[in-house]
Amino acid sequence: MTSRIVKIAALALLASLMTIGCAGVQKSLDRKVLAGSLGEKYSEEIGSNKGSYTYGEQVHEEPLADGTTLHLHVKGYKSKQTSFLGIWGKSSYSYRVFAFKVTEQDRVLDWAYALYQPKKKYTHLFGFTLKYQEEPIVSDIVEQYESLAKTSSEASITTW
Repeated sequence: MTSRIVKIAALALLASLMTIGCAGVQKSLDRKVLAGSLGEKYSEEIGSNKGSYTYGEQVHEEPLADGTTLHLHVKGYKSKQTSFLGIWGKSSYSYRVFAFKVTEQDRVLDWAYALYQPKKKYTHLFGFTLKYQEEPIVSDIVEQYESLAKTSSEASITTW
């Protein structure tokens, strides 16, 4: 019996570590993709198949004091799921937040990034997530993006 408890505890620890590790891998991959956007035409970067799949929908646009424009994109995904025999369980969602500082000539001057992971978990039943609504979460991200996203040089996005 003790051996079984130790195994269960070890599996729980491993699952926790994998979740933490996955977030780190996601951030690293996203930052590498964003690094390739510097100097590129924003409209082409976003208009490509890669753009819509990678960056998600634009949720906010804001003119900046220096004449550039901030474009904010959010892409949500199911980041964790636990279940009992695949019938009932809990799901967590994460949101990749991408911001682009774009010149009047449509060139990406800088980018900012955040991986937003709300603490709320949703119940799922037979593969369907119950009471999950992305819109309120995206609205929260738009309100908080200045405190979430860091630029390519790890500075606050408010420096733009």
